Amino acid sequence: MVANQRVRPLSWVLSGAYLFLGFVLYWVVQKVAPVYSELKPPLMLPTRVWLWVGPAGWLVFMTFLSALLILRDISFRSQLVKPGITVALWVALSGAIVAAAGVVVVAFFQPICIFRDSIR
Repeated sequence: MVANQRVRPLSWVLSGAYLFLGFVLYWVVQKVAPVYSELKPPLMLPTRVWLWVGPAGWLVFMTFLSALLILRDISFRSQLVKPGITVALWVALSGAIVAAAGVVVVAFFQPICIFRDSIR
């Protein structure tokens, strides 16, 4: 980092929060995916997208998002880098919204039908 450049404390806090969310998503997807693969219920689209990305995908995605939050506060020599980071940050934030929507759909709206016949 160049001298006299400071990353705002809010960026550090948000970056840590997104990194923590990545680990939480990793753990949750890792626990939920086997349940859905065993029961084979009809899955809603947000649930399918959420499971398709997988545990490692969400961890990598949230790590990328937290790195973009830190890079946004650093000044670069090229004037084209800052708008590129801003666009990438908005795309990553929209992906985080998809992740949050997937968690809500899986937790509250995804029906899992368990009948006595399907229990072995």
